[in-house]
Amino acid sequence: MAALEWIYDKNYVAWYYLKSDGTYAYDQEVDGYYLESDGKMRESEEDRLRRKLDGAVQSQHQQEEKKALEKAIQWLESEDSISINEEYAKRLNQYGSTDQGKNQENISALNTITKSLLKQNQKEIGAISNTLLAKYNLRSMPEDMKQSLNLYAASLINSVRKQMNYSPVKVTETMVTIAEQIAKEYINDGRFIADGKGHDAHAINKVVEQYGILTSTDNSKSNGSQYYENATSTDFQNQDYFTIRAELREAILLFLFNGIEYDHAQSIAGVNFGKEYKDAYFGVGLGASGHFIQIEDSYLEKEGTLPFSKTEISQKVRTDYEQKVIQRLKEHLATLK
Repeated sequence: MAALEWIYDKNYVAWYYLKSDGTYAYDQEVDGYYLESDGKMRESEEDRLRRKLDGAVQSQHQQEEKKALEKAIQWLESEDSISINEEYAKRLNQYGSTDQGKNQENISALNTITKSLLKQNQKEIGAISNTLLAKYNLRSMPEDMKQSLNLYAASLINSVRKQMNYSPVKVTETMVTIAEQIAKEYINDGRFIADGKGHDAHAINKVVEQYGILTSTDNSKSNGSQYYENATSTDFQNQDYFTIRAELREAILLFLFNGIEYDHAQSIAGVNFGKEYKDAYFGVGLGASGHFIQIEDSYLEKEGTLPFSKTEISQKVRTDYEQKVIQRLKEHLATLK
């Protein structure tokens, strides 16, 4: 039994003093503090104002968290896309498919257009608490989460390709695996995109060769030359679904609208240096860098030691996984006043 001691009751937000027999003291002074008729310690004006201020600050923070979370849910529930215009499509086509398109006039025009398009495609996606969703690395990420993120990235790319009048990329289980294996090989080689050494052609060719896919020559490998990768220096390790999804969007925007070079843009948008293809298969490896791998059907040379599946992953995988994420965020939203 508590006796001759102070106790704090969080339900009543007040201090009380228990006498030697365990009963509450009231209408008296103890240790210089006066106890009211209900036993509560009388609050000083300073303490009252501090408590009121703390409550107001806490309420403001909670309201800010609520608004950011509502925007995050809205973004996840919306059909996200990237917009371009006719002038960008025309000039990017010229850049990617003709020598004349690489002249300074065309590049200067693209620089101006991309500055406007980058701003136009920025959107408020909200934010979530750092502890709301589980974080994963390349090796621990669940398969449905991985596939969902691949399908999301492909949806953004395809929104651009549709406006460019090019065929969409297709996400297959094989492509998700290839992209993941390339990301792992980069790590095994001690490589990442920001190391200034260019593409790890050794890692890329080592993986695709198993599937009978065309590889670059030994001489060109040493120069980092390869056919399939667009890469970003973003580190996707130990991140949650929402954060990775946001960083994928930002990476694709920078491929398209960085205002510096347009080799990545024409590849992502489907110009493909003016080469015709029937189908393009896509996957993104989420490692210490982001590895956007695209393989056209003409590069599937022969049967490899591993089979290459051309069957697309159902969009239901993405829908189902994102619904789980949205439900988790809505449950937390319901706790915010």
